[in-house]
Amino acid sequence: MTSQSKPRSQSVAERVRKWLLSGGFPLEMAVARALHDQWFAVSQSVYYLDEATSKQREIDVTAQMERGVEGAAFRLVVTFVIECKASPEKPWILMVANPHRNFPHQGSPSYCSVANSPGLILLSNLHLATGIPQPGFFYGPAETAYGCISAFRKGEPDDAYSAPLIAAKAARALLRKRGDLPSFASIVLKQREANWWVPLVVLDGGLFAAELESKATLAVREIKWGRLLLKNPDTGGEQTVVDIVTWDALEAYLDDFKREMDAYAQAIAVRSELATQATLPLQEYFKTLSKPTAEPPSK
Repeated sequence: MTSQSKPRSQSVAERVRKWLLSGGFPLEMAVARALHDQWFAVSQSVYYLDEATSKQREIDVTAQMERGVEGAAFRLVVTFVIECKASPEKPWILMVANPHRNFPHQGSPSYCSVANSPGLILLSNLHLATGIPQPGFFYGPAETAYGCISAFRKGEPDDAYSAPLIAAKAARALLRKRGDLPSFASIVLKQREANWWVPLVVLDGGLFAAELESKATLAVREIKWGRLLLKNPDTGGEQTVVDIVTWDALEAYLDDFKREMDAYAQAIAVRSELATQATLPLQEYFKTLSKPTAEPPSK
């Protein structure tokens, strides 16, 4: 190597590094590493079939974690389907309406979650499980947004619109690919398996919630994570919930998720029908109706 070639190669490497930084690739790598450090099974550049275009498309990261339930022959498998976006100059805004507070993950979240049949049963029985915090990962934050936009845009495409849509489409495509087919592990271990694919956007930038406090007062506050109820039919489903978390809050978000997953597994160990009986909420309701009422005291 000549004395001139080494400085030249260093200058090219620096240009390549700056180009990578401008394209958001370091965020994808950092997210994948953070998930790996939290003991998730991580894959990058995962392809899925976009049914709207019949083309293969790419999602940035998938990360899977599972919990077996002792004595219940049951496994809970959660896969985060992640799109990464850097937006340091244009914060994202989640639009919140008061009627959407504590909705849809209050009570029965199953109709808007991306899950197989056992997973939908499990989620529909969420409010019957003990030890699950509200608000939290499973129930969602205190409010659910109906829309997401980028601030300070000047006509360019809006990543705050497209990124949640991509994550939701990828999650539903992975559900269609896998469906209720048993995994090798569930066959070997003879366990029923509930799978839940969680669309997630990791944002390197500011995240805000906007809400009308009164007819004339618009309140805007900074948040670390939020949940969006996506109603765009292009996702492949009628409604889909998508989580959005800032990069600096990702570790805390994952810690909360793991604690709640452990709590749900413990609840299933105590009450296994949470994972098997789709009509359990109705059974509980009719039990309250069938209880005899106390007779009024005789005069």
